[in-house]
Amino acid sequence: MKLFWRCFSVLHRLFDIILHGLFRLAYAGRKEQLPPISNLLLLQSATSLAAKIRKKKLKSVDLVNVYIQRIKEVNPFLNAAVHFRFDQALNEAQKADEIVAKGAKTEEELEKEMPFLGVPISVKELIAVEGLPLSGGLVSRKDARSPFNAQTVQLMRSAGAIPLVTTNISELGMWYESYNKVYGRTSNAYDTSRTCGGSSGGEGSLLGAAGSVMGIGSDIGGSIRIPAFFNGIFGHKPSPEVVSNYGTYPPSCEREFVPYLSLGPMCRYATDLAPMLSVLAGKGAAMLHLELPVKLKELKVYYIEDFGNHVVCTKVENDMIKALYKVLHHFTNAYKVTPTKLNLPALRHAYPMWAEAIRACRAPAFSEELTERKGGKIDFRAELVKWLLGKSPFTYPAVLLGAIEGTVFDGSGKHLTRLKDLKLQLQELLGEDGILFVPPHPTVAPHHNEPLFKPFNFSYTGIFNVLGFPVTQCPLGIGNEGLPLGVQVAAAPGCDRLTLAVAVELEKVFGGWVCPSAVME
Repeated sequence: MKLFWRCFSVLHRLFDIILHGLFRLAYAGRKEQLPPISNLLLLQSATSLAAKIRKKKLKSVDLVNVYIQRIKEVNPFLNAAVHFRFDQALNEAQKADEIVAKGAKTEEELEKEMPFLGVPISVKELIAVEGLPLSGGLVSRKDARSPFNAQTVQLMRSAGAIPLVTTNISELGMWYESYNKVYGRTSNAYDTSRTCGGSSGGEGSLLGAAGSVMGIGSDIGGSIRIPAFFNGIFGHKPSPEVVSNYGTYPPSCEREFVPYLSLGPMCRYATDLAPMLSVLAGKGAAMLHLELPVKLKELKVYYIEDFGNHVVCTKVENDMIKALYKVLHHFTNAYKVTPTKLNLPALRHAYPMWAEAIRACRAPAFSEELTERKGGKIDFRAELVKWLLGKSPFTYPAVLLGAIEGTVFDGSGKHLTRLKDLKLQLQELLGEDGILFVPPHPTVAPHHNEPLFKPFNFSYTGIFNVLGFPVTQCPLGIGNEGLPLGVQVAAAPGCDRLTLAVAVELEKVFGGWVCPSAVME
């Protein structure tokens, strides 16, 4: 039997190689170059821009106009932003400038009370922004508008940030390519023939293209980290129950669902991660002690090259492993830390552990979400025929997921037991001073539709949702295919400050975000 699975694994790897080659041929010559950056304000962090506004060295109105212009330049290539509030944003920017001009508060007071005063922000479409559509990518909800702000959006607005656009998603946020029948498909910031990832793919794409400086995403299986990786930016999935899920669609405040879904920051500059998380967490930030310094030389460093099980997942590419080892060598050389390689056989079952944990949370089934929880059932066999004829209001991944939902596992609970044991093992290893480096995905960003043939590769991110560990995705330059490389940094629950500190370090050493278009002098 072992020989059989070994042979099947080899065949699967051969299939992956041939498939990727066919997609490369199919998309040859279809890559488009983004317009060059003509304003250097686009190359500054959100915290530095906010400081300039407080010091009266920059007007919020001017900054917002710069980002409006950039969005208009790149969005025709990417289809990343789907709804716009430019006029409202300019009015809010004017009010921000008036607050600074009045001088009623000192710079220090403004920094404490409104750390992002006057800085624009983008928001994933399934996170509520007052007055803007909140469809979740469902055709039946394309005209539904939110009468309120999600708590995360309201907290950022109270901190002075100005929502500028909402960005594209996968249908109901349950696929890792951002495509739906309401808004269409979003492309990668570095190569328009490649996927931007999902479900926060519009955020990743717009941020990667310098069309936004910071954004809010959500993550239940890698929906922040995969788009962040594919588009060369930073993204953080916080510890569970720190950031509120209130104000998303589908509604996600069921108590059982809270540990697995996290809203969190996405940005081009690592220095913005902790300030954003501090705001997004609200009162929950006190649990994270983000203000405490992190001594990198005192960290325990672990790493994993590959989850194995190449029957299900693609083998991690050499480019990705080389990037991982550059990080490990840096910690060895700079901090005299000896990284420890982990061999965790349980990770071969990462996908079934994720799937059983999600199913066990007793949230509404995906098929119920497709009908907006209004009752009734979808005949997925008939829906597949309609999809083949181009008549279905749903995407193929949604139809497929609805059809197979609840039919994959035996219900024995063995994967939940395995997950519990793995969590205890990793928590004991990491403690309060350990970090774990893991590839965010086996390959760089695939071509459009290629993930349909590699659906379980998201397991490299999804496992950390059900483990409940905070994770930061960090860019590590550009690989041989001209696409971003990256690494995940995980820590034990509540130890977000460790992964955020490592992100800042990696940005200093490896350069962080790399602009995908030319910069005009």
